[in-house]
Amino acid sequence: FPVTILVLNGKGEKADATIMNLTKKSGQIQIQTITKDNRKHQISIALGVPKKDAFEDIVKIAVELGVVEIHPLSSQFSQYEVESSERLNRLIESAMIQSNNLFWPAFYRQSTLDKFLENYDGNLIYFSSRPSSSDSKLESPYTNQTIVLIGPEGGFSEAEEAKIMAYEKAKIIHLPTPIMRAQTLS
Repeated sequence: FPVTILVLNGKGEKADATIMNLTKKSGQIQIQTITKDNRKHQISIALGVPKKDAFEDIVKIAVELGVVEIHPLSSQFSQYEVESSERLNRLIESAMIQSNNLFWPAFYRQSTLDKFLENYDGNLIYFSSRPSSSDSKLESPYTNQTIVLIGPEGGFSEAEEAKIMAYEKAKIIHLPTPIMRAQTLS
């Protein structure tokens, strides 16, 4: 015995610790060092919810990438109603451990795309599957919080895309590629 471990608190702190004693009912660790880190970026995602398995894959990937917030959205082609659950918390925890991500993301209740666009006042990046005359380039990375908007399987409807394109702080980017799985864009 002693075994060295990494302890994360989900709030930006990590500790190098040594397991000194471990039984079936208790354990003793000795903290060696504690360090606090700041987030490297302020990127979040809002996504039209795809099927359950695809949604869970996206959550895992998003946490591994260090997203700040996850906003599940209902849209015309959404296929799943998200409920915060112990399973979802375990997925997030597992992804944090796998990636040594120091920050637990904020996870919001599912809302409609319309309500999200009404209430959100920040920068938005949307990868559109349809070419548009309003495509724009990203001149430089955003310094404030930015949300990447991802459509569900089947994308957003034309009416939903029109609302997204009308959002004043949106950067609309068309990727001239075949249709991608939702996980590919996260």
